[in-house]
Amino acid sequence: MSELIRSQLLEVGIMFFCGVSIAGLRSGLLFHQRIDKPGKGISAVQDMLFWCLAGLLAAAYLYYCCYGELSIHAAAAAGLGVLFWKKFSGLVFSKFH
Repeated sequence: MSELIRSQLLEVGIMFFCGVSIAGLRSGLLFHQRIDKPGKGISAVQDMLFWCLAGLLAAAYLYYCCYGELSIHAAAAAGLGVLFWKKFSGLVFSKFH
């Protein structure tokens, strides 16, 4: 296996878990908002802070795996991580709803 393929596989794995972690944080925020039922203003502030955190988290993952360079396979892996979380998180967290 060449060094290029090995580095791209590492990038795909890291960005997959970036997508999983962002989707997990989003699910946690939505779960919190469903339980506490904050007002519209507080909910909007929480959403803005979440997306700022998600952007920082994605930037940190990108910097770690490929020095901030966004590629198609890295973006696709992050998207697959989000889809993976959406598909399988209900199996884990269905007991808490």
